[in-house]
Amino acid sequence: MVIHGDVGAERLAAGGALTVGGALKVEEIAVGGSVKVGEGSIGSVAVGGSFKARGAVKVGRIAVGGTVSVGPDSSVSSVDVGGTFEAEGPLKFGRIKAGGTARMAGNSEGKEINVGGKVTVGGNLTLRESLEVGGAVTVNGNLVSEEDIHVGGSLSVTGEVRARTVDVGGTAEARVITAERFAIGRRGEVVGVVAAKSILIRERARADVLYGDRVRIEERARVKSVYGHDIYIEDRCKVLDRIVYTEELHLEDVELKNEPEKVDELPPVEQVIAENIEQDNS
Repeated sequence: MVIHGDVGAERLAAGGALTVGGALKVEEIAVGGSVKVGEGSIGSVAVGGSFKARGAVKVGRIAVGGTVSVGPDSSVSSVDVGGTFEAEGPLKFGRIKAGGTARMAGNSEGKEINVGGKVTVGGNLTLRESLEVGGAVTVNGNLVSEEDIHVGGSLSVTGEVRARTVDVGGTAEARVITAERFAIGRRGEVVGVVAAKSILIRERARADVLYGDRVRIEERARVKSVYGHDIYIEDRCKVLDRIVYTEELHLEDVELKNEPEKVDELPPVEQVIAENIEQDNS
């Protein structure tokens, strides 16, 4: 079915393909194959194959078996796609659930993302709830979640990460990661400063600078520097620069470059961050 002009209807249905050349205002689209539209508003979309909007669309609910693509400045309340979701520019959304990948070209703001594979954002990503990704997350800006961030593979952010909990299985890279709780997986790697109330560096992982209330580093891990009130470092770990603490320090068989420093107060976290950035740039 091909509609060359604008369309306003309660329902559009087709067994194969649907193309709308102009603007549309439709309550429901139900198509077995593929849908291509220009711009406009849609209450709900149910498509077996693919859905593509060339311009800005406002959609309540999208359920698609294959791929979804929307134009810049679109708004989507709910997306459930078996394969790939893509936004060609800035996006406002409620929930995005994708079995494969999600790509957003500009600054994006929403409630929740749950993706089995990879998430890529070409700007800032701000979430009112959680981010859960099985594979990799890449954000060219800041990543902010009011709740939790769980990434099975790698997290790469050019700016800062802020969340209640950050748990990464592989590599976590950002200028600064700020959270209540932070954990990196076994054999994982942290690049940048982590500032959290509770920090867990699992076995054989590597990290740069850690700053927290309670810091635990499991055996055979390697870190650059640790600042904390209560620090526990297990067997065969390496600390390449400083250990600074205020209350308790427990060291098993640990290789140290410098003697630990007990202080009345930790240096301000802003100072530690600035020093680390300066060292990286030198």
